[in-house]
Amino acid sequence: MLHGSAQTFVDVLDYEGSQPFSDELVYLVDPVRGRALPLSPLYLWGLEREALDPGAVDMYEYDTERRGDFNFKTTQPSEGLQVSSGGEWSGLHAQLAAMRASDQRCAVVEGLSLTQYESQSAARNSCLSASQCQPCVSRQRAFMQ
Repeated sequence: MLHGSAQTFVDVLDYEGSQPFSDELVYLVDPVRGRALPLSPLYLWGLEREALDPGAVDMYEYDTERRGDFNFKTTQPSEGLQVSSGGEWSGLHAQLAAMRASDQRCAVVEGLSLTQYESQSAARNSCLSASQCQPCVSRQRAFMQ
């Protein structure tokens, strides 16, 4: 689990519990209370991975609806994603259409155990471009001392 106060995630947490989590789903987490509120399908993580760089993932944020299609923008410069009723993302389209038609119940996940991840490699990997991000490089140095 990643979290931080800036666009770049700065902390990594370990998770233990019986609730399975998908790599693509995004949650707002309260580590002190052990709760998570699902933000998906309005936010999704790593839907389209590059075959040459599978570690390069992006966050997708619901943006607009146009002519029955739903559009997502990304946190990194890219074309975004258009979701239509047919094809690869039809299940996602159905979820968004139901949300637009009426309020949906949203179950908070409880009973999570989150602890600080103590690996030095976690500090190096907490930012997708850590070698180029000066705040991440500084935090990495401080973490490793």
